[in-house]
Amino acid sequence: MENTFWFLWSRGLFFSLVCGYFITYFSIELIRYKYVTYKDPNHKIGIPGWLIGFIERAFFTILVSCEVSGTAVAMLVWTALKVTPKITYFRCITYEKEMAIFASLLGSLISMMCALIGGLLITPIF
Repeated sequence: MENTFWFLWSRGLFFSLVCGYFITYFSIELIRYKYVTYKDPNHKIGIPGWLIGFIERAFFTILVSCEVSGTAVAMLVWTALKVTPKITYFRCITYEKEMAIFASLLGSLISMMCALIGGLLITPIF
């Protein structure tokens, strides 16, 4: 029983944190390469995106695996809060800036999907 516990947790966290990083990174790079022409001059300032993604995937993976009620709503609220500063930062919205905002939103949703799948891998199915 104890081996199953550690196996489920290691499998779920590995998918969420390691695979989720690569899935999110390559997806967002592909989206930006294909559709976004705007380059943010302040991109390297602030908290690194990989650190934010790592913490959010770990947090939401644990919430999903523990079956905390309201986790789906919390994921959507977090995604909205994360994208809101970008909308206010780009006061003069152009098409290029709008595509950058949507690319960021898609990256957040892909990250949340990885956290969801990782959490479901931890939850034992009886």
